[in-house]
Amino acid sequence: MTSTNGSLSEAFKEATLHHVPFSTCQNAFNQNLANNIVCTTTGSGTSCHGDSGSAVTNLRNGRYFIDGVVSFGPPNCEDDPSGNAEVFDNLGFINQFL
Repeated sequence: MTSTNGSLSEAFKEATLHHVPFSTCQNAFNQNLANNIVCTTTGSGTSCHGDSGSAVTNLRNGRYFIDGVVSFGPPNCEDDPSGNAEVFDNLGFINQFL
């Protein structure tokens, strides 16, 4: 995560994300989005330039799972929400490159 007009971080950063309804992203970005987008908010910033491709993980039963990949966020890097490509729905595409 970076800030508007900020420099890229030298260290990895993390944020706690919260799922919000898909319609929240559609309304925020005023466009039709693919239905495999997981819409999230943080309450304190969001994804920003350079974050695309980062893992969105979830801790379940003591193990981390990659549930999504950062795809897009607001142009100013400060407002919520952000959109993340859902991994499970894209496994066919992902496996082509493994």
